Amino acid sequence: MNQTNNNLDLYEFLPRFKHLQVERDFRAMFLNRDKLLARIIFVGAILVALLSIIPDSLTSSDFASLQGLHLSSFAFMFFSMIMLGCMIHASHYRQYDTVTSLWWVAVIASVTVGNVLYPADMIIHVIFDIIIPVAIYLLIPIGLITQFLLAALFSIANLGILFTLKTGLTSTEASFIVVDYTTVHFLGIISCWQIHLSRRKQYIEPRSEQLTRQALEESRAEINVLRGIIPIFAYCKQIRDDEGFWHQVESYIRKHSGADFTHGICPGCMQEHFPREYDKIRAQELREKRDQDE
Repeated sequence: MNQTNNNLDLYEFLPRFKHLQVERDFRAMFLNRDKLLARIIFVGAILVALLSIIPDSLTSSDFASLQGLHLSSFAFMFFSMIMLGCMIHASHYRQYDTVTSLWWVAVIASVTVGNVLYPADMIIHVIFDIIIPVAIYLLIPIGLITQFLLAALFSIANLGILFTLKTGLTSTEASFIVVDYTTVHFLGIISCWQIHLSRRKQYIEPRSEQLTRQALEESRAEINVLRGIIPIFAYCKQIRDDEGFWHQVESYIRKHSGADFTHGICPGCMQEHFPREYDKIRAQELREKRDQDE
């Protein structure tokens, strides 16, 4: 159990398993669940992009900007449908990561284009734009570094638009926006780290219990292997196995229990088979005992 838990490295910033194969097995186990969540989010984003055509038509009075907004929305919906099909057929977690990352890039590009085309005095979209980094951190788990890079890319692009293209942005508003984005990233990284860590704990806990049960069953099997009636020959003391073959006691026990033997000779056999050596050893023992008594 401890060996399995050590596969989870809690001391690094990125929660992941030390052994690559364990990490692959973990991602494979969660793949279907992650794909289902991604498909739901893709469909939801397509519906949001479709519904956003109405407010975009109301906020933009310039025909060229309005055309650009609609084109951006339709391009995003078309690309999302392609990614939705790719996600359905993704059979490996690397394919899932690639499709998801490309889709988030499309989200960032679509929202950024929209922010550029909105009127210069319109900054209300900033309130809704903060939702994008939150969604990147919390909704679809890809990898902490990838999620941070995507969220940072979106924030840098939109902050650059706010400070260069938007007019009427006061220093107080700019400070609040920077603080909001910084807070979102700080809390997002912590939450994302916790999500990745908890997912791996969900995987490792039943795995540890399974290995523990397996070890107990193996120990129980080793303990029980020498139980029952063992046929042993009355003269040579050889033991007959289940296949009818006879074995020395040492080899049979060593095979079925893992125990090893060291050989010696008992005093009775020593006296019977080696009387001269026995008398010498006995005399030596008596002298040592007499010396100790004195």
